[in-house]
Amino acid sequence: MKKEGVLLLIILFSISFTSAKTLCSDNSKVFSDEGEIEMGSSKVINDLGIGLTKTEERVFYKRIIADLLLDTRKIDLSNQTTSEIINLLSGPYTVAFGNATDTSAVISIDGESKNIEENEVETIKGLFVMVSNAESTDGGKARVIMGAKKISLSNDQNPAEKSTFKNTTYLVELKSASQANAIVSVSFCKTGDITYESEIKNNSVSNQTQETINQTNTTNTTNNSKTEDVASDNKQVTVEEANRLLNKKLNNESDANIESLAQKAESGFFRRLWNWFKGLFS
Repeated sequence: MKKEGVLLLIILFSISFTSAKTLCSDNSKVFSDEGEIEMGSSKVINDLGIGLTKTEERVFYKRIIADLLLDTRKIDLSNQTTSEIINLLSGPYTVAFGNATDTSAVISIDGESKNIEENEVETIKGLFVMVSNAESTDGGKARVIMGAKKISLSNDQNPAEKSTFKNTTYLVELKSASQANAIVSVSFCKTGDITYESEIKNNSVSNQTQETINQTNTTNTTNNSKTEDVASDNKQVTVEEANRLLNKKLNNESDANIESLAQKAESGFFRRLWNWFKGLFS
């Protein structure tokens, strides 16, 4: 395996399995908490509402993926509830129920309505809305989760992400996931900015990778320059001209070989003839 290939494998391995460590920029205390969230539901973790809209576990690849809604609330709606005000960190919203079938529900937020299929995420008035359950019985009802921001996390590419609500920056990290739930950690600093250590390491790896690329490009440029210098000294030619010159060279070598053989043959014949004459008069 080439050295570059080994380096790439080491980099990928270190990125995929680097454990997270949170720090505050002013060395103050990091406030962290974690919780388990079921698919299609939400939970408040460390003052931040987290909703789980999609999760996937690829055991063979040791990869977990989760789509989350941040600053989220869960609400049960029916034809008996005219409207309800929910208070998110990003602000208050008035939510109303329209109607429902067994696979979808009409949801209204601040006067804007949309029919949403079960387990699908749509945007209404800037909010991300998912209908986790819809029923047409008893006049219709729906369980809904809605949030101000949507993110996608995975343990190998994007294990954590920072988001700011009401002047507080939260670090949301995916700890584990299955087909039915996910464990999520939420951290923040009361003073200072929260820092994710793998973020620093990834930047360092990125810089090292860029340096390797720059060195490789420099080497390639030098080699190309040498190649161009040699080509310039030898006068670059087209493929057709190169073939013609090659054939001519081969023909010339063939002619030279034939001439040499002829000279040798001719030289041998006259030598034998001269020796025969000398023998007649000796």
